[in-house]
Amino acid sequence: PATGRQTRAVSSTVGYITPTGMYIGLTQSDADEDKLIASIDADLYPAGTQNVDGVTWVVYDGAGKDGKPAEPVWTTRLTSARGPAQIAITGAAGTAEYRTLGAATQTASPLTAK
Repeated sequence: PATGRQTRAVSSTVGYITPTGMYIGLTQSDADEDKLIASIDADLYPAGTQNVDGVTWVVYDGAGKDGKPAEPVWTTRLTSARGPAQIAITGAAGTAEYRTLGAATQTASPLTAK
């Protein structure tokens, strides 16, 4: 487009191993919520919300595969001077670890899309 903005969504993902030895990943994207969630797992559905220090995170669940439950995905849209960013947290970690990463993410500046 004439604005120079890319027409496709971009994302960046980083993963961590929690103190309990479980994986937790954080994705930042300029995609809309539904498109970001579908890129993680097309079979997820909104199952509720979590409030982390005043920020509402939508919690997605799914049926999973091979008889195993799907890992939940928490997502929220954060805004800053750099613009909005859709954030998703997923992995085998527990709720407390999702909350810890969510709280830390909410206080950081989003990455700049390049």
